[in-house]
Amino acid sequence: MAEPKIGEVAERITRQLKRYPSLPLHSLQYRLCEVGQKRTDPRFLRRILSEIANNKRPRKGTLKAGPWEPIKGIYVASTESKDSANDLATVLESQLVEIGKLAIQSVPMYSTSDFGTQTTIRFNTAHRRLSESAKMKAITAEVEYSAASARLWFSHDVEWIYPDQQELWEFLCESIARNRQPLILARKISPTTFSVLKAIGGLGLEYYSYLVGDDDAARVDQTREDTGWIHSVGASHALRPELQSRLRLAIQNSSAREPTSEHRARAEAAQAVGLTSKDASPEKLLQWANEQELEMPQIWFAAVERWISQGAYRRRGYTALAVDEHGSEENVTSAEASQAEDKPGIFGHGTTITRVPLPGRWWR
Repeated sequence: MAEPKIGEVAERITRQLKRYPSLPLHSLQYRLCEVGQKRTDPRFLRRILSEIANNKRPRKGTLKAGPWEPIKGIYVASTESKDSANDLATVLESQLVEIGKLAIQSVPMYSTSDFGTQTTIRFNTAHRRLSESAKMKAITAEVEYSAASARLWFSHDVEWIYPDQQELWEFLCESIARNRQPLILARKISPTTFSVLKAIGGLGLEYYSYLVGDDDAARVDQTREDTGWIHSVGASHALRPELQSRLRLAIQNSSAREPTSEHRARAEAAQAVGLTSKDASPEKLLQWANEQELEMPQIWFAAVERWISQGAYRRRGYTALAVDEHGSEENVTSAEASQAEDKPGIFGHGTTITRVPLPGRWWR
């Protein structure tokens, strides 16, 4: 995944919001990061949205006005009025609430009779926010088989699986400690995670779709024209025949791919640097890769270093400017800016109010 340019991604966001006047974060993620030829890392997408949302002059006007974000996680085209943006976001959030409720609550069934008894070692759920009021229940399940050496981690989530996640490393290290090959079956896995799985003897498979009950799939499809939502299917159709074959083959071959001494050493090193702790981070991931002298693709190192750089930025504040019809700018107080937004023309005909992030005011 090549390093994108902020302006290009911002323009793609604008184009999506011409097609759909309002979109939730995860619909933007799906359309900019998961489908199409030019795909963006979701973390980079979030970094850009945090800078341009509700910002009429991003980067001092070098970028077009960013989208409205009337409700956290819901974006509306900047061409809409403030009142219209609020109305669109409210309607969209009500649809998201229903979509979240329809997410599967259990692991889809798939045949494992050839591999003996299937035992669920651990089953976890977590509420994943889709907006301020909407949420879905993300689930993970860890499964072992009595007649195979695989340990499977099934995940259903709108978020990707990244290689600096504590939960991922806990699964990988525990699998290796139990002399099991780690297998991951998830909706979406970051490309950088596949390189880590290869280095540690694991395997990842994706099913791409948002899973709902079989009877609910049509209901979600009906909302896609309004919400731009992730491709959705009923749970019984989650594992396409091709994917089922790949999963069965992976489980079947796991006995010949038990962890090696090198895999064990790498897992122990990951624990030592803190990747299995709550402080897991891109910095610790990079430290682990360098200490183990892993031959990762250069694009892998570039992605991790970009996460480290992006992690240093959080929005801290704005300055408000009154810009007249000739382009002259004048600093105004936040209170004056709010008053002018409610009563256009208070600073003179043709004068607009814009809010600009304070220079040098991004902090870790």
